[in-house]
Amino acid sequence: MKLKLIIADDEHRVCQLIENILPWEEYGIEITGKAYNGIDAFQLIQNEQPDIVITDIRMPGYNGITLIEKSKENYPDTSFIIISGYRDFEYAQSAIKFGAEDYLLKPVSKEELTEIIVKIIEKKKKINQKNRKDDDIQRELSQNRELLKSRLAREIVDRGCRVKNNELTFFKDNYSVDFSVSYYQVIILQLDHSETDWVIENTTAVNTILQKTETSLSPFLSKHSHEFLCTLGNFKLIYILNMNNSAGLSFQELEHLYEFSSQKASEYGNWRITVCPGTVVSDMEKLYISYEDAEFARRDRIIQGCGRIIEKHPVPELDEEMQHFNIDELKVKISSTVDAGDYSGLEELFLTSVFPAELKKSIKNPDTILKLFSTAAEISCRHLLQISADEEVINQLNEESRIILNSAGSTEQLINRLAVLHSKALNTVFSSKRIKDYRPIRVAKEYIDIHYAENIDLNIVAKEAGLNPAYFSTLFKKETGINFKEYLLQKRVDTAKELLVSGNDTIHAVSDKVGYKDVRHFSKVFFKAVGITPNMYRKIYG
Repeated sequence: MKLKLIIADDEHRVCQLIENILPWEEYGIEITGKAYNGIDAFQLIQNEQPDIVITDIRMPGYNGITLIEKSKENYPDTSFIIISGYRDFEYAQSAIKFGAEDYLLKPVSKEELTEIIVKIIEKKKKINQKNRKDDDIQRELSQNRELLKSRLAREIVDRGCRVKNNELTFFKDNYSVDFSVSYYQVIILQLDHSETDWVIENTTAVNTILQKTETSLSPFLSKHSHEFLCTLGNFKLIYILNMNNSAGLSFQELEHLYEFSSQKASEYGNWRITVCPGTVVSDMEKLYISYEDAEFARRDRIIQGCGRIIEKHPVPELDEEMQHFNIDELKVKISSTVDAGDYSGLEELFLTSVFPAELKKSIKNPDTILKLFSTAAEISCRHLLQISADEEVINQLNEESRIILNSAGSTEQLINRLAVLHSKALNTVFSSKRIKDYRPIRVAKEYIDIHYAENIDLNIVAKEAGLNPAYFSTLFKKETGINFKEYLLQKRVDTAKELLVSGNDTIHAVSDKVGYKDVRHFSKVFFKAVGITPNMYRKIYG
């Protein structure tokens, strides 16, 4: 960036001399104006806000010292060089006291002017470096403050928002959080995927969407609260607001929050935001009430539907509604189905028997549904462990069940995801009890892994495995759990995912590399398998 220079002298020939005495461009300096009296010089300084001014000590209007004094009031970073005759030498020296960088005696010497200009340029470079460093420090301090606030929010939420009033001073001193006004409110923003059969692949991507949403909402919440904290949960943002308003955020403000966050989330695919405000409380020690109400509203979306604003409302007690279900009978059904290795039967049981259709309209408490399917999942896991004796596999199943129970945006989504998860787990457990990967199937897999991008089919691979196609097809599905066509598709889609995330290939190039010459057909196959387009997959996971 060039430095701006203004020349001021009542003698035109002196201005001309200074203009031509140095190759200003080589020093990164641009002459943006000349003035022949002090008043015009001051006006020019106001208009151009120069970095350097070379001015005569004696001029009509304002003299050099007055010009410096007036200019320094508003433009303290402007550097002044005074030009004076010999008889004004002492007068010029006094100008140094008023902020001049240096002075020159007429006639102006090229060498002396060069020395002063170089000195000023170096000084400005150091100032700019310091300013940049100061900006970096301020930015780091701001980031650290946000990090501290996020940690405090996490700590408070982990304690169920149970806070003592005497902790507020500690929060201010150690976290720079000023909860000094009268009212508090917890608001939860829940992120849900709109597709019923959507499968969680990468929670890191979900957190990225939440972080982007949080960043975009910060200015709005800063405007409508005295202080706020935010932390990420499982598929949710949890806000703790401190406000002057006893009513909390108005419904209009909540609608704005919903619309703004929904728009941001939708940029990353078929995502929906549910806004769940808790009760406003007037005492920090009652914050847990607001949090529990917001959490209940969040869970209630499996009945009310996600993608809206939900507030807590009266519902029947959990114990009252659980009386409609025979848990002992459910245990027997799940146990016998798991013991028999009937994975399709287990899927059907989750879909129809755990929560019978005739009871769906009468159940109003979301915790009843969650308790019911949590119990079913626990029974399934317990019996699967007895069969497989592989605690790591079952612990993973338990964790995935917990995530589904927490993240499902509707009852239908909850049921479908758990049904598929436990059915697949049962199939996997029983498959592991059989001899795995007969040599022909291993040969077939290795051939597919190498030639998946080519125009291969079941007949070609069966020949490589040394089997007739009909028997190979039966054996392949028996040993892998899926048929040949599904396995080839899965290999191609998985490879496409890797290429989309790690490489810079175009979608057309990725399509070609995994065996699809028609990119439109590839996009359809990918969308059906993954639930999002190749472009959106790259945007989220890349």
